[in-house]
Amino acid sequence: AIGCAQRADFDGRFAAELGFLADARRLAQRMSRPARCAPAAVDMAIAEREREAEEHLADLLAAKWKLDSATASELRQLVERLAAEDRRRFGSAPARTLILCLEQALSENRSDYYRLRFGRWLFSLVTPGRRRRLLEPLPFQSLLKALRAMETARARLEEMPWPITDLERFARVLEKLTYRVNARVDEQIMPRVKQAMRKADFVPRDHRENIAAQKMELELLDVIKQRRHLKFTDVRDIVARNILRLPDPTLSEFFRGDRLARFDRTAADALPGVYRPGEIYIKGLQQLSAPLFGTGPGRVVSRYVLVPFGVAYLVLKSIDLLLELLPQDEKLVQLATFTDVMLLGGLVNIVMHTGIGRHIALSLWRGLVALLRFVFYDGLSRLMRWPPMAELLSTGIVRGLGRNVVQPLLIGTLPLAPIILLAVFVEEVPIEPGLWLAGLAFALGTLARNTPAGRRFLDNLSTRVGLYLRRLNQALFIGLIQSLLAFFKEVTRSFSQLLHRVDEALIHHLGERVPSLVLKAVLAPLWRFAEALIQFYVTVLVEPQVNPVKHFPIVSIGHKLLLPFLPAITAAFVDISQSVLPKVIAYPLVTLTIVLLPGLFGFFVWELKENWKLYQANHREGLADASQADQAPPAGDGAEPLPVEPAAVGPHGESVRTLMSRGFHAGALPKGFDRLRKVIREEMRDQQPYPQRLRRVQRHLEEVKHAFCVFFEREFTFALRERCRDPNCILQRVETGTPRIATNLVELAVDIYPGARRDGGGPDLSAQMTEEQRAAPLTLGIRIFYRAPRVRVETALRGHTERIGPYCWSLIAADLRLFAGRAGADLKSLDLGLPAAPAEPGQLRAVA
Repeated sequence: AIGCAQRADFDGRFAAELGFLADARRLAQRMSRPARCAPAAVDMAIAEREREAEEHLADLLAAKWKLDSATASELRQLVERLAAEDRRRFGSAPARTLILCLEQALSENRSDYYRLRFGRWLFSLVTPGRRRRLLEPLPFQSLLKALRAMETARARLEEMPWPITDLERFARVLEKLTYRVNARVDEQIMPRVKQAMRKADFVPRDHRENIAAQKMELELLDVIKQRRHLKFTDVRDIVARNILRLPDPTLSEFFRGDRLARFDRTAADALPGVYRPGEIYIKGLQQLSAPLFGTGPGRVVSRYVLVPFGVAYLVLKSIDLLLELLPQDEKLVQLATFTDVMLLGGLVNIVMHTGIGRHIALSLWRGLVALLRFVFYDGLSRLMRWPPMAELLSTGIVRGLGRNVVQPLLIGTLPLAPIILLAVFVEEVPIEPGLWLAGLAFALGTLARNTPAGRRFLDNLSTRVGLYLRRLNQALFIGLIQSLLAFFKEVTRSFSQLLHRVDEALIHHLGERVPSLVLKAVLAPLWRFAEALIQFYVTVLVEPQVNPVKHFPIVSIGHKLLLPFLPAITAAFVDISQSVLPKVIAYPLVTLTIVLLPGLFGFFVWELKENWKLYQANHREGLADASQADQAPPAGDGAEPLPVEPAAVGPHGESVRTLMSRGFHAGALPKGFDRLRKVIREEMRDQQPYPQRLRRVQRHLEEVKHAFCVFFEREFTFALRERCRDPNCILQRVETGTPRIATNLVELAVDIYPGARRDGGGPDLSAQMTEEQRAAPLTLGIRIFYRAPRVRVETALRGHTERIGPYCWSLIAADLRLFAGRAGADLKSLDLGLPAAPAEPGQLRAVA
């Protein structure tokens, strides 16, 4: 063990050296039985080696990432504590993993990674003018591995059985170290991302597109940091929800590729080992759908033919499938006939594309809702308030019967109702309603109604039922669909991440041994082929089959449509597979493919839906041209405000409203505070602290706060910083404050530092102010809160507002209006309350 520690020290692997020294100490203790104590000389020698390794690891790590002296001292104490934990009798797996992660963050820059590209190199030999290298350098792998090591270290620190104060102290050390690694990743990768975007023509042409381009760059970088790689589908999703979308493709772009295709080519060269080019079936489908979604005639066909009549067919066919599940003696009439589809498709066209059709549909819907509300709620309530009925119900006899007979019967019937319904469907268990059943229900109801435990149970049950009914009222079906889609998207991404980890393990690095080099060179091409095949089956065939949102009705209808052609398809697949594979592999593969083949329908439909979002012209109804952003009139001018799309704020693409409103799929902010209050109540009830649970809840709230901070920085603060470059604007500097969050409230603040007035809109008062007043910023506070069913935005000013002229206030108002729209506020009723003319010094302006 001492020899292994010596070799690890020569190689600079100090964490491994500490592990071997800990093993040596334990071996020496075992050899010193029954004393269970190593000889003093051996113990001192090992301790000296351990102290040197700890100092080397901490000092080199601090020097490499340029930590300040205080942080370096804390880092040294962390390494000492971790080594001491690992030296215990049975060791500590989290401590050893954490210290290994620190060593990886130190040693990653010493390893140069590369990949062997035999196929591309051989192809370049026969292609004149396109000579390629056999070794493809991967310059960003070391930094990304260091970033992953730091994230693993932060997770393992939470598993240490230390006091909460020590965990928080050492967590700050790891946060600073992670910040340094992130800064270096930004420094090296961001220029390459900008270069790829510029070559692909993702170039902003005005102020609003400049904000969108900067946000798109940062989102691409976020994906790289989070997953260690970037895929074509990630870029497509970011473009689809960004203002800087694709324009209508020209004739030349049909042959040389649009912006996405050009980014796919340029990013593969600019980010080797990080960007993964798109699969041919995804990129090809996007290119084939471009004439349908990115041209005027194609959009006419999509809007007026494919979408309405396709929806009509899906609806009618879904009803047919549901009717087939019902037990029946005779076959019912099929609804999905040509005539029915044409009639329903025409009706959908009228509702979607005519004002009178939308008005009639909306009126019918409101009438149906009003009728159902009257039958099940308002009508019964009015009947109960009818004077004769109210007088009857207020009599002592009726009240006594209700309290002692009716209420116990109803309460007791509730738990018995599922059993009775189950017995109706199961003929082998006959349950005949009778007096004994009513007596049982009455006994259960009386027990629950007239005992303290029963009343407490009923009170908790009514509270829970009321809570879930409110959540059901908040878009149950839409929320359920969104949560299912998010869940399966996350599962697919996690599976892709697993495949990427295997691909990373097959990357070569300088200094590796010859057997490892040969083994990776042989396995890498085989793995790339297997990975492409696995990715195809999972993405195209498996995921649409297991995803219930995609499976019904699209994949279910696909089963029906493919059924007559399955024999011919099976025979063709068997002939093709037998020519290249043995039967023992070909037959199971063909069987699996045929079973999963209807998943193609779900894949095609959902990919086409995503491709529709890519083009700017498809969002004109809800989003005005970006060129109108700077001409947006200030509040109070009576002009039509600029329509804006709500932005994706949360880690799973949630909007501000989704983060703030409660529901099955939403409410990360109020649910976080619910969990916090629950932990505090349990601490008060049990009279003991729960620091780990409290820390997990606080970390969740910190993540939500960070999401709002990033949203504010990218959507508003960056816009103001761009205004500072305007020669006609006196803004000099902008600083963002720390956001504050509550159950349904987020408070944001930005400090604006203006210069001297030079717009001619009023006198320059800088000369009349003291040096402290000139240096003081003007604080713009923004409050975002949710008041059902809308998100509201309030603003407040603090400082000398007369230091900024009307022109600069109009620019700030335009950016603030755009930010409010991205937050999901109603721009038609928005009043920012910003001064359009000089105001009194120190005046506070607020608007609700």
